[in-house]
Amino acid sequence: MKPSHTEEGAVTAEFAVALPAVIFVLTLVLGASSLGLSQMQLEDCARVALRAVVRGQNHDDIMRVAHQNAPHATIRLEQQGYNYTVHVSRPAPGVLGELTGWVLEAEAQGTAEKAWAN
Repeated sequence: MKPSHTEEGAVTAEFAVALPAVIFVLTLVLGASSLGLSQMQLEDCARVALRAVVRGQNHDDIMRVAHQNAPHATIRLEQQGYNYTVHVSRPAPGVLGELTGWVLEAEAQGTAEKAWAN
């Protein structure tokens, strides 16, 4: 059976209408995945930097190790006695980050080994 003259091009028109929605959903899914991966990277960076801190490594080594794990992150160290906190943050990547202005953050807390030696 041959399609009537009025139905010719209907599939093409429907596809043209649906394509932007498919691209939008795909962009959201990929953007959310990128945000999740970046957040995991920041959390790993905070843990690695804290491990270096509590082992007593010097400040330059701590920052080098931290920036190897999260090159575009801002790293801040806090100390209260033998307790340390590492704060890591960076702007959210990709289109979602640019549109929303979100800042991803992670932190890790621990006690220096010297506190246990006393």
